[in-house]
Amino acid sequence: MSKILLVGAEPDKMPRLKLVYKSLKTLGHDVKVFAPFQRKGNSIIRYLANMAKLMFERAEIYHLFNIPDVIGIPLLFKRGRLVYDIRSPWREIVLDSTGNRILAKIAEVIERVFCLKADSVISANPLLGKRAKMYGAKDFVNVPNFPYEKMKTDGWDGIAETLRGLGEKQDGVVMFFGKISIPEGSNVLADVIIETLKIDYDLFGVRFVIAGDGPELENLKEKIRKAGMMDRVHFLGWVPHEKIGMWIKAADLCIMPREEGGTTKWMHPDCIWKVNEAVSIGTPVLATEYGGFKLENMFLPLFIVENEHYSTVIIQMLEVALRWGSPDLKLHLKEKRDWTISRDRLKEVYGVGLDNGKKDTL
Repeated sequence: MSKILLVGAEPDKMPRLKLVYKSLKTLGHDVKVFAPFQRKGNSIIRYLANMAKLMFERAEIYHLFNIPDVIGIPLLFKRGRLVYDIRSPWREIVLDSTGNRILAKIAEVIERVFCLKADSVISANPLLGKRAKMYGAKDFVNVPNFPYEKMKTDGWDGIAETLRGLGEKQDGVVMFFGKISIPEGSNVLADVIIETLKIDYDLFGVRFVIAGDGPELENLKEKIRKAGMMDRVHFLGWVPHEKIGMWIKAADLCIMPREEGGTTKWMHPDCIWKVNEAVSIGTPVLATEYGGFKLENMFLPLFIVENEHYSTVIIQMLEVALRWGSPDLKLHLKEKRDWTISRDRLKEVYGVGLDNGKKDTL
């Protein structure tokens, strides 16, 4: 049995960390989660305080979840095995969020050091793994962000009936869920909604449902308001994770448009939580082509399209859903994409603890 310390900046808000914790416990390991100082005040001071606190922690294996990678620097000087878990490209995130090339370069240097020094590298998708090897990692194990358990969908039919309306025209329901921010495609989302609703299609109407909050929420609402389309767009605000499943199932189509930028080069369906949650329910997902979101990586019910054709493809997919009935478009996933795969990949890295017994299941 190994004594493992999981290190992340905000463990309470990190679903990947929580699932790794559950998996390693079921594999029979002694697992502890580092408790960082809460997110208050100056971030630099907080990072320094957490780095100092981490110096006093003791374990046989230190599992660092990146972003911000800097808090894990003390692990480079500690005795024990270091596992570097790459969730996203830190350099590109720093550059996209701050525009500061110096800070981005510092982030890249830190990433390279961790890739070189880590005993094992884990990546959330194969592109990030190849990036790690480019930075000097000897090898990597891909541990995708797949759902741990089936999402709850009870009550979806009542929502669907309310949204589609009872008039002469049945409405096709298109849903976006996630953080309303520029990195998550809020600018593209506004254009997609407006261009789609401009299409005068006589067989059915279109209704958008937006679930989520974020820094660009008010800007998104203002663009929709100026276009005079607020009556066809429903803003739900933040929806608890345990309730989002019913909305996904009630929708005819989920959309995930995004602008191509620094981070998107390294994104892939394996690492996007909301893609894998939606496809596990069977509601079709229409995503923008970028990074690992390529036609060769498309699988039912994930569809990929270039942004300039987005609105047209929405209409085409809704036509199928509404002419032949939504249940026919609730497509069954052809390949297995659940957390048991991810847990087995973790087993490759950690093995099984001595007291595992018959607990090696999720």
